[in-house]
Amino acid sequence: MENILNEKIFLESTNGVIEGILISLDSQNKSFTLNKIIHYPSGKTQDEPQCYKENDIKWILKYKNNNMEICQEDVENGRKNTDTFYSPEIVRNIVHIQNEEFTADEYDILINMAQNSIYIDSVNSNFYNAIKALESEIEIGIDAKGIGFENNIKILNISMSNCVYHFDVLKLGLQGFSQGLQSILEGNVIKVIHDCRHISYWLNKLYLVNLKNVFDTAVGELIITKNVGGEFPRARVTGIRSLPVCLKIFLGIPPQLVWFGIHNKSIWAEYPLSHSLKFSAARDAVFLLPLKNRLLGTMLSPLYQGIDNFLNLVRNSTEDEAIEHIGTDYLVPTKMEDLEIYKLTKNFAF
Repeated sequence: MENILNEKIFLESTNGVIEGILISLDSQNKSFTLNKIIHYPSGKTQDEPQCYKENDIKWILKYKNNNMEICQEDVENGRKNTDTFYSPEIVRNIVHIQNEEFTADEYDILINMAQNSIYIDSVNSNFYNAIKALESEIEIGIDAKGIGFENNIKILNISMSNCVYHFDVLKLGLQGFSQGLQSILEGNVIKVIHDCRHISYWLNKLYLVNLKNVFDTAVGELIITKNVGGEFPRARVTGIRSLPVCLKIFLGIPPQLVWFGIHNKSIWAEYPLSHSLKFSAARDAVFLLPLKNRLLGTMLSPLYQGIDNFLNLVRNSTEDEAIEHIGTDYLVPTKMEDLEIYKLTKNFAF
């Protein structure tokens, strides 16, 4: 138990999702205490420590081997994960996600970026510095807030490798696009967006911007689902999966971290924009790039497995076996039928 003290964990209680540092455990009273607490989805911080009882907790996410892992147990079905610091009674409905690519350190870096995002509402030196920085990036993440508010887009949140910008589109107006935003949105930089349909429509209608070089993570998830199930999920109750759900499936991130204000246009009309709103908007943008990388890696995994099969199939054969392959290269190797299609298939039943 001692080796997990002072580590960051998430938990879902009756009051929502909470992030904090574990500072003490009380096995006798089945409780533990967190410090440096952040409440989600609001992003509100809490300075004083707080004690939580097992009976109030639905699930816990903790870091393990520098990776993020949701550790939960389905007691009714007899599945147990003994590598947890809490008793089996703490959780009932369980999902277990082992993420090999998104680490705790990466999460902390992204959250720190979100907490220190930069708000831009006028064409000044900060604006031009932001445009110059974005032009030097290979890929950026884009999320819009207040879509449809006053028949416009309120804010474009753009994440890059080390920063998040909030461009207040209503205040910047056409000048903001003519002075650099349009060149970014139509240029060679890869734009990672989750469901680009509405952003594409409003940017084109209001500012004559034609989005180009887009990687749509919603489309990526659809392609993976089709390849797993054999067809697009037209009849699936959930339809096109939202950004929070995709982050849960592919990165193991609690959806509540990016739910705030997702269906509320009016809250983004607040002036000046509060820090909690900036933090919430930035969180939606910072996870887009790691989500894109995970989706792309998942989609390409069978390809690289197949290439590895081709590299080794004849190379590891005897001379006689290699000669037998001559003239039969048009046949699909039987080993290709054994490809592991997607490691995340088991997590698609959310």
